Amino acid sequence: MSKYPPKIIDSAFRHALKRGAIICTVWEYEIISKPKFFITLNKDLSLDVIYFFPTTSKIDWFNKHPKHESDIIRIPPKEISCFYLYTIIDCRQECYLAKSKLKKRFQEGELEFKEYLPNSYLRKLDEVIKNSSLLSPNIKKIICP
Repeated sequence: MSKYPPKIIDSAFRHALKRGAIICTVWEYEIISKPKFFITLNKDLSLDVIYFFPTTSKIDWFNKHPKHESDIIRIPPKEISCFYLYTIIDCRQECYLAKSKLKKRFQEGELEFKEYLPNSYLRKLDEVIKNSSLLSPNIKKIICP
């Protein structure tokens, strides 16, 4: 439980939740749960569901499958301070969680806002989304300006 009053938490969450926010939270996989970085995508943050793309520093698979190059964004180490390793934003499949669940994780200290994508990367993100053949038109309307 947070040591801060709910009003403070609510205000901090609303202020921090922006398109392009880099968040870290535990993600549930079939076998394990582990901390993971995500990029928030919604252009309208008043929606009940928040969409995001995962990031990964496991780049070997992407290096061996260049056909996916147009569906990823590569970030060199430390170009964005929270990414110490070479990092990929995987734009092939969006993830989502209820905003209420994200807020609860934030209240409980299980979600951290790290920083925000620089504008140059937001522009790359928009290009990848617009040109994607993998994302549905409905999702594109929600996540791309």
